[in-house]
Amino acid sequence: MRGRRRQRFSFKKKALLALILLLVLTVTGCVYYNSRLAPLIEAIGMSDAQDIATAAINNAIKDTLRHPDIDYSKLTVVTKTSDGRIASIRTDPEQINKLTTQITLELLDGLSELDETYIKIPLGTVFNNEYFAGRGPAIPIELCPTQSVFTDISTRFEAAGINQTVHSVLLTVTVSIDLVFPTRILTAECSETVVIAETVIVGPIPDFYSEKAR
Repeated sequence: MRGRRRQRFSFKKKALLALILLLVLTVTGCVYYNSRLAPLIEAIGMSDAQDIATAAINNAIKDTLRHPDIDYSKLTVVTKTSDGRIASIRTDPEQINKLTTQITLELLDGLSELDETYIKIPLGTVFNNEYFAGRGPAIPIELCPTQSVFTDISTRFEAAGINQTVHSVLLTVTVSIDLVFPTRILTAECSETVVIAETVIVGPIPDFYSEKAR
């Protein structure tokens, strides 16, 4: 009887020690992951997601540039004086709205293809070592496009030589992508700005835009 009790006590003691050891290892692993690995994994994932978002924006802009319904020569309306000088420059709201709408549609269509897409980061890459880089099991990071696309139109004046100024119309496109990491969800935001129209002004800047550009 005493031998059996000792065996039972020894088994319970070993089980308890194993449970405590497992708990300690689990807590240590979580602390190490959150303090050392998680920031590196998130930094790599955010960088990859921004590259993907940038490519999606550029593809949407390229596809829109080839769209037959967009006439870039009509994005700005130039008014001249009787002696041929530029009196004012303004953007055409109808053409601008058509442009931004088309880019938004193209970008949303491209982002929809990213649903259930995963970025795979090799575990060895996280340790920042040339030997381990690109090796080891992959850590999957899910991409979830937020379907939120923001466009903004701005103008810019730049000197282009003696008594010459270039008036540019700029389009800024911003998109967000959620990244599902093992312990939390982060959002990567990416913006791209492109010139969509330019006008060379010879002489003084028209009063209509000079105040707006300051």
